[in-house]
Amino acid sequence: MWATSKLIPWPVPRHVSDPRESAASSSMGRGKASISVSRKGKEKLPIRSHTGDAMGMNMVSKGVQNVLDFLQADFPDMDVIGISGNYCSDKKPAAVNWIEGRGKSVVCEAIIKEEVVKKVLKTDVASLVELNMLKNLTGSAMAGALGGFNTHASNIVSAVFLATGQDPAQNVLVHELPIVRRIDA
Repeated sequence: MWATSKLIPWPVPRHVSDPRESAASSSMGRGKASISVSRKGKEKLPIRSHTGDAMGMNMVSKGVQNVLDFLQADFPDMDVIGISGNYCSDKKPAAVNWIEGRGKSVVCEAIIKEEVVKKVLKTDVASLVELNMLKNLTGSAMAGALGGFNTHASNIVSAVFLATGQDPAQNVLVHELPIVRRIDA
C-alpha cells in the first residue's frame, strides 16, 4: 500500500517536491490549487482548484493527471486506479458541496410589497412565510433534502448554461440554495 503518510502533514516534506507545482503545466495552474489526503480504505487526494469563469472539469482533470504523474515519479509503488474518486460529486447533489462550496455563488434579492402578495397571490405575507417554513424548510428537511430546499432556481440556471454553452447537467448543484426571509413591518 502506498504510504500517504509521506505527504502528511502538509506542506509536503522536504524530500518531496511540491506536486501543486505540477498543475502549473496545465491550464489548471492559472489559479491556486490545494491538495489534501483522505484515508477511506484506499487513499484519496482531493484536489481543489480555481478555474476562473469556466466550469473547469476538463481543466482540473488534466491538472490532476499532471499531479498524479508527478507523484508517481517520486512514489513508484503508488497504485493509481483513477483520476477521479468521485469526491468531486460532479452532477450529483452532495453534502461536501454544501459544506465546502462548489462553483460560483450568487446572491439575489427581491422585495415584494404586501399589496402585491395580497392581490396576486391572494394571501398575506405572514401566511406565505409560514407556509414556506412548514413546506420548504421543515418538509424538505424531513425528506432529507440537501441545501436549499425547493427553491427552483435550476430552471433559470439551466437556461443561462444553455445560452452560454455550459453543461446544463450541472444544474443539479443549483438546488443547494438557502433562502433567508425578512418581514419588514
